[in-house]
Amino acid sequence: MTLHVAVLMGGLSAEREISLMSGRNVLEALVRQGVNAHAFDPAKHDLAELKKKRYDRAFLILHGRYGEDGTVQGALETMGIPYTGSGVMASALCMDKLRTKLVWTASGIPTPRHLVLTASSNWASVAKELGLPLIVKPAHEGSSIGITKVTSVARLRPAYAAAAKCDPLVIAEKGVMGGEYTVGIIGDDVMPIIKIEPATEWYDYEAKYNRDDAIKLRDVLFMVHAKPKDDEQAATWKQLVDGTLAAPDTWEVALSSGADKKETWERLLVEN
Repeated sequence: MTLHVAVLMGGLSAEREISLMSGRNVLEALVRQGVNAHAFDPAKHDLAELKKKRYDRAFLILHGRYGEDGTVQGALETMGIPYTGSGVMASALCMDKLRTKLVWTASGIPTPRHLVLTASSNWASVAKELGLPLIVKPAHEGSSIGITKVTSVARLRPAYAAAAKCDPLVIAEKGVMGGEYTVGIIGDDVMPIIKIEPATEWYDYEAKYNRDDAIKLRDVLFMVHAKPKDDEQAATWKQLVDGTLAAPDTWEVALSSGADKKETWERLLVEN
C-alpha cells in the first residue's frame, strides 16, 4: 500500500518563512524516495482536510507556535493520523521555556538562573541578581526571535519591549558566554556534535537563516567545565531529561560552554 503523506509546513507562527524553506526540502527528499507526499499549509487549509483527503501520515516541519507547541499534535491525535516528532506533552512543555526550566529545576537538572520580567520590573535589580551579560527572550518563540543579549542596565527595558512584542511572557536568563554547540538526537542515536562559530557577536536569527558566514565544525570534542561527578549522576541526568520532557523521539540540544570555570552547570536547552 502506498502511504499518502502530508508535509505540514508554513503555519501561523513568526517562523513561517523558515518552515516553508525546511518544508520544501523535506518534500523534495520524500518525493525523490518515491513517497506520495504533498505540501499542506495549515495557514491556508483547515486541518480537517487531512482526514477528508485521506492522508495516512503527517510529516511535521512546522516551526514555532501552532506547530511545535502541542496544538497540531493534539489535533492529529484526535484524527488518528500518525505524525513525526514529539507528542503533545513533550511539544507543549519544550515550547515553553519558562515551564521547561521550572520542571528541570524541580527535577535537579542544572539550568541557568532566570527571572520573569514585566513592564514594571526593577531593571537594576534584575542585572544585579543575574549578572551581565544576560539574555532576554520571549518564552514561546524559537529561532532566536525576539532575543536580545543585554550588556548594560540601560538596555534591559528596550530588550524587554522587543521580546514582549512576540510574547506576553518574557524571561531574563543568566548569560552563558562561551562556545556554542548543537547536537541532534533521533531516538537513542546521538548525531555528531557541531560547533557553531558565528561571524558576529552571537548566533542570532539573521546568522541562522539569512547569512552564510557562520563556521560549523563537525565531530568536535566538547569539553564540559561542569560535568556530572560520576557515571551514575550522568545517567540520572539523562533519565531526568528524557522523563521530564516525555522522551521525545527527535530533538535537538543546544549547548553553550560556560567560559567561567566557576560555573557549576552546563546550559541544556531543547531547541524549538
